Amino acid sequence: MGQALAQPTQPAGRADASDKASLSGRIKDLWPEKKLTALQSAIIDNDADEVRRLLDTSHVDVDEADNDGHTALHIAALLNSEKFVELLLEYDADAEACDGRGLTPAYIAAQFKASGQVTQSLQPTQELTGAPAIKHPGRTGTA
Repeated sequence: MGQALAQPTQPAGRADASDKASLSGRIKDLWPEKKLTALQSAIIDNDADEVRRLLDTSHVDVDEADNDGHTALHIAALLNSEKFVELLLEYDADAEACDGRGLTPAYIAAQFKASGQVTQSLQPTQELTGAPAIKHPGRTGTA
């Protein structure tokens, strides 16, 4: 099974800009055996131009997972990056994708005390009726 996400060393609460930069800088050290995708690397490097280039001009799968099952959206949620979460969702990233441990980007955002905007953006979609969407194998519908 893939390696678990490392717990933050900061006290519980929202991360400030210096905490985000520190976590971003340490991700590659935290997971030395992690085989990052090009999109994940660009997000970790906070390189918005490269992320856009990859999404616009290459055949990158926005939901491509690394060897632990993390997608770029998992990494953006971990980093509490509103700009990358929103951008990936604009390119139809799967907000309900599960990593190798069954964790969604929304769960990771909650665990790492992401901002309200990141957490809200990652919530499961709702039908136009406002009722929560229900996923059942072989069926569709609302509650």
